[in-house]
Amino acid sequence: ERATVVATALRDVLERLEADAVAQRMEPELRHTPEYTRLARDVEASALRTALRRHAGLLLHWMVSGTPPDAYVLSETYERARECAAAGQPLDGALLLHRRAARVFWDAVLALGTEEERARLADWADHGRRHLDSYLDMVTRAFVQAYADQADLPSAQGDRRAHTLFDRLCANLPLTVEDQERAARLGFDLTPPYVPFVALLDKSGPAVRAELAARLRTAGALAFVEDV
Repeated sequence: ERATVVATALRDVLERLEADAVAQRMEPELRHTPEYTRLARDVEASALRTALRRHAGLLLHWMVSGTPPDAYVLSETYERARECAAAGQPLDGALLLHRRAARVFWDAVLALGTEEERARLADWADHGRRHLDSYLDMVTRAFVQAYADQADLPSAQGDRRAHTLFDRLCANLPLTVEDQERAARLGFDLTPPYVPFVALLDKSGPAVRAELAARLRTAGALAFVEDV
């Protein structure tokens, strides 16, 4: 009975909020985080704002209606996660960004309420955060599955290995047995001199860049995807 009263009272406060307003409050807070900055190099600003509105809308709808995201919504999240994986975005960074966004979401909700509503929301913070935790669990499962599936694609195999070896060569670190094994698995000749280059694919999708890097690795280059 207590949970029903809290859910009803929370709904009364949240149902007047609009996802656009919440997302606009969230964006300035997230824009300065390293994870958001890295993602912004690979995704257009308008697409990031759309994603924020979408997540805010889904959370508000769940809290107000009591209906969690359905299979279709989760499949969209999975596809966005696959795009992040194909673009070379690290999984831990993506998950950290979503955790930070969940915290910023609640702060934005509080900021948009009246003084009386903020006091009431503070009393129901635990109930609201349970929704956030459940939503984060769904997002995390979708991202983990998407990254695992992406890693099985031929175009993704070797990308991280090539990136690691590249970083070590740039740092002039002594070559280790692990470096020799990485190079051997990639078919890359470690004998210098090296000729570095960048291939810029204007307005290309993540899958296109991943496929090009895979073809270059097949040709003997130490190639990988790094943002735009």
